[in-house]
Amino acid sequence: MDSQKKITATVCIYSGRPNPQWKIAAKEYDKLLLIIESLPEAEPQSQPSVLGYAGITVRAGSKKIFCFNNVITVTNGNNARGYADSKRVMERRLVQTAPEIILEEIKRILPEELR
Repeated sequence: MDSQKKITATVCIYSGRPNPQWKIAAKEYDKLLLIIESLPEAEPQSQPSVLGYAGITVRAGSKKIFCFNNVITVTNGNNARGYADSKRVMERRLVQTAPEIILEEIKRILPEELR
């Protein structure tokens, strides 16, 4: 992983205002990629248009990771691959990387299993 790249996580919860966003360290990002590599393939998904919690995205350069409803979708350019995350390990791990001030803001909106 190129540690010079800006790596950001965004929890998608708002409509009409900016979603909470925070930086992720390169070492943590590398651990996230290892989690993804250990998961079975699944059908990639696009971000739903729903009110309330609609997943978490991680962006690092041209790569985007989207986690929602037990599926992780990794997009790099026009290439998208999906992975089954039946226990929502990735979403929980990402929530744990959020600063306390963001956790306070989002905890009442997140699904119970992610708090």
